[in-house]
Amino acid sequence: MSRSSYPSWKTNKFVSRFFQYLILSIIMVLVFVPVVMLVFGALKTRGELLTHPYSPPIPPRWENITGILATPIFWELLRNSLFVMIVVTLAVVVICSLAAFKGTGIQSIYIGTDVPHQYRHPARLFCIAPVGFDR
Repeated sequence: MSRSSYPSWKTNKFVSRFFQYLILSIIMVLVFVPVVMLVFGALKTRGELLTHPYSPPIPPRWENITGILATPIFWELLRNSLFVMIVVTLAVVVICSLAAFKGTGIQSIYIGTDVPHQYRHPARLFCIAPVGFDR
């Protein structure tokens, strides 16, 4: 077979990029359609939402948004959600940091006399010893 019968590198790259962008576009639509529907639903009355759920609100009912923001229960629920979000985020960062440290090949902290002889020093009670590395 001659070289000209094989598809060129640029053609392969174009086809692979085309399918990548196609898949990303489908995912984008699947993510943003519910968000748009939520905004449309927030700016409609209940009757409009039940009769025409997929159409844009004409005219938009901004009093729906201002009514929700004026209630104290909204701000209490928002505060609770922010508290949970911050606590969970901090917990995930701490746990993942510990997991990342464990994956570096550094063994646990030696305490007292269990320290290997090459790491013994009278001034040190704690010593971190690398594991699995040839020096």
